Amino acid sequence: MTITLNFLCYASVPSPFFSLSPSLNTYGTFSVILLLTLCVFCVFKRERIITFKENRSPLMSEAEVKVNLKKAFLFLFVYFALALPLHFFSKTMIYPGIIVDMWSETPPNDPDIYGEAFMFKSNHDGKDLNGYHPFKLPPANTWAPSYDGALEVVPVIMYGGNGGSGWENVFTSSFLQSDIVVYDIHSFSYRGYEPNTGMGLPSETNILEDSYSFFKYVQEKYPTHRVIVTTHSLGTGVGSAVSSHFNGDDIACIILAVDAWPSVTRVASMDKEIPLAILSAGQDELIAPHHQTKMRDAANSDNILFLYNDDVTHNAIGGVINSDIEKYTNWYNGSGDYDGKGSCMTRVNK
Repeated sequence: MTITLNFLCYASVPSPFFSLSPSLNTYGTFSVILLLTLCVFCVFKRERIITFKENRSPLMSEAEVKVNLKKAFLFLFVYFALALPLHFFSKTMIYPGIIVDMWSETPPNDPDIYGEAFMFKSNHDGKDLNGYHPFKLPPANTWAPSYDGALEVVPVIMYGGNGGSGWENVFTSSFLQSDIVVYDIHSFSYRGYEPNTGMGLPSETNILEDSYSFFKYVQEKYPTHRVIVTTHSLGTGVGSAVSSHFNGDDIACIILAVDAWPSVTRVASMDKEIPLAILSAGQDELIAPHHQTKMRDAANSDNILFLYNDDVTHNAIGGVINSDIEKYTNWYNGSGDYDGKGSCMTRVNK
């Protein structure tokens, strides 16, 4: 029962202390376990407690104390024997894709849909990781008569969610369509996910270092352009870290769709010149909407677009990005349609 309470009280989804900070979450969990233990003790020892109150006799004899101490030590042994594996294997619960790939065992060989693979080097440990980009110049007589330099090619980075993959993330590029701009979307699978396996387990440190290196790779590929950063779920933690690691000369704008990491302090130190869009899902079963509100209130950006839908769930927010962000065209440069006509997302001001 105690182990179950440990999991249910501290896990993000079913936690009764979900809206509290991690420290208060811990105190709440401990308090519940302590109170339940006292209640169980009172139930099983109620006759002794009544006798103690009436006659002031000891609750337990010396022999009973020894027996109960043995039971307590046995309970602690069993508890730690079951709890320690939860601690050591916690990352496999945080990053389920390293055990069961949530998309496909191997990257599909279809560059027209999933993009072409490329390699970049991580400054974290010098290892080479796979990346993807579905960049394809528009054919003649479609968006433009031909690609003769008249179209501008803009680099975009997509930092995806937990359990996703570099080749699946490129689907989010579908909303980036224009008759005057070609968007070169770049994404990669986090360390430990296919095909970047055999490099150890994912962690906040190596995910961030790999992501910084990925940003530098794209930046060096397009030295005359600022990079657009779009994110989802766990990737918003990465995006917020990128916003404080680089500045407005490097980043054109950042789109955050549901934050999962403690990123409020990071966006608080971001460059004011970086435009920021935050998409919040009212029915998010993993990350409560008030976390996105905290990010909006703490963000240091001078240009914030906060969009909210009370009916959208955690994973459905990706579809909202595809269909609705374009309704707020040019929000990042201070011009264009701020009303979002036809969008299912409502703009919310502070």
